[in-house]
Amino acid sequence: MSGRANARLVHSLHNKFGDNMVGIMGDWSAPHRRFQEPIRSKGMRKMLRCHGLPVYLLNEHKTSSICPKCCTGDLEKFLEVDNPCKWRRHERPKVICHGLLRCMNRDPAAHKDKHGKPLEGARCWNCDMAAALNFVHILRSVRTTGQVPERFRRAQPAQN
Repeated sequence: MSGRANARLVHSLHNKFGDNMVGIMGDWSAPHRRFQEPIRSKGMRKMLRCHGLPVYLLNEHKTSSICPKCCTGDLEKFLEVDNPCKWRRHERPKVICHGLLRCMNRDPAAHKDKHGKPLEGARCWNCDMAAALNFVHILRSVRTTGQVPERFRRAQPAQN
């Protein structure tokens, strides 16, 4: 991005979120892939910091595999779709969709609609939306308690 585009991005962020904005980015770094443009993670963080916006990295461990609504259920892939790779459809006509997840917690009290009524069946999530909402859970927990919630921490190896 050019300097003018960077300035325009920072200006639009200030207009949308105000001067007290804090940027949160996941710390996962994708390896270079053929035919794919590299993502601007380090450059984006540096540019935002140069313009005075604080940016923090967040460990993404388990953020897209825990239900953000009930906070106890794991998310599972469940939907089979037609294989999008036409040349592989004869080998595997159906594949599991990775973007749509379902909460495995079947307790009806855990999932309610906006009016407080229990939902029929399990709640479904887009994996990116679940991760973003779990980012909010982590950020709020760090602000109030100073720690990442236990469900998002990596297991510590046993000490001998």
